[in-house]
Parts: sequence; structure tokens; C-alpha cells
Amino acid sequence: MSIDAKGIYQAIEEIRAKAPVVHNITNYVAMNNSANALLAIGASPVMAHAEEEMEEMVGIAAALVINIGTLSEAWIS
Repeated sequence: MSIDAKGIYQAIEEIRAKAPVVHNITNYVAMNNSANALLAIGASPVMAHAEEEMEEMVGIAAALVINIGTLSEAWIS
């Protein structure tokens, strides 16, 4: 498979047309950059970490991003 500028442009246009909600479970270091990158391509990032939010997020998110670069006890549960 070859990736060229036209293919990248088309992929971004498809994302913008759908504006998918992307659920992010990520550490605080990467949170801002992750949200900004998703916003730049037309997605709708949500940084939801509370256990109480998980069921609702599964129902509305089109994608899930998990970054476990800096784990802590609170994030593991």
C-alpha cells in the first residue's frame, strides 16, 4: 500500500465529514497534544477517565485512544 498526499487529503476530508467523537484515555503529559491533533483533522476529542463515564463513552465514541505511557494506581483501576 502506498500513501501519497492525495490519499492523506481524502482521509482527512472523510474524518472532517464525519467529525467522529474520539475517546482518549491518556496521561496528562500527552492530553493537550492529543486533543489538538484530533481537532486539527476534524475529530471531536473527549478526555474522559472516570469509571462512571465509561459506559456512556462506549456508546457515543467512534474510536478509542489509549496511552499508557505513565501509569499510576488510579489509572490502572
